[in-house]
Amino acid sequence: MDSLWPDAEGDAASRSLDVSIHRLRKLLGREDAILGHDGKLSLNAEVCWTDVAAFERKANRLNTLPAADAGFGDLARNALELYGGHLLATEKEHSWLLGPRDQLRSRWQAVVRALGQLYESRTDWVEAAAVYRRALAIDPVAEELYRRLMVCLKETGNAAEGVNAFKRCKQELSASLGIAPSAETERIYKSLTGAH
Repeated sequence: MDSLWPDAEGDAASRSLDVSIHRLRKLLGREDAILGHDGKLSLNAEVCWTDVAAFERKANRLNTLPAADAGFGDLARNALELYGGHLLATEKEHSWLLGPRDQLRSRWQAVVRALGQLYESRTDWVEAAAVYRRALAIDPVAEELYRRLMVCLKETGNAAEGVNAFKRCKQELSASLGIAPSAETERIYKSLTGAH
């Protein structure tokens, strides 16, 4: 309530919350769409579909499948289609948001790695590179994904494009995090340029 109505005095924030919940239930057309328990509110998963819950169900299912399973690739691709970006990415970085955002991002990266590795194990470097490119469009500071992309580009004979991927990685890490690429990333870059 403090975040939503910081200027409210006394019970005004509580009343505003009650009114907002009532309006939301009306908009959703069901009283049971919003659940309250132990002072916390949540959407009723049996009534409301969310991309986050759907993604998590698919990611959980992937954890139970071996990569060799015939449906693994389709399930991973379906999960990644649900992930449109980091959780509430346009919101301010409130402390209550950082944990869930990072947790979801980590799960997403695990699915990206799993699908990329599946393609790499089949020596389908073009598809693996496409997975990493799409992921880097969402998360341009994921250094591990740049490394995988650079390896795939090297395997397809596109060393120059791999060098460009390294340059983008270096620029993004510097601008966003104030850091340089790791020694491992530099090593892959050198393998692309033939430097020792």
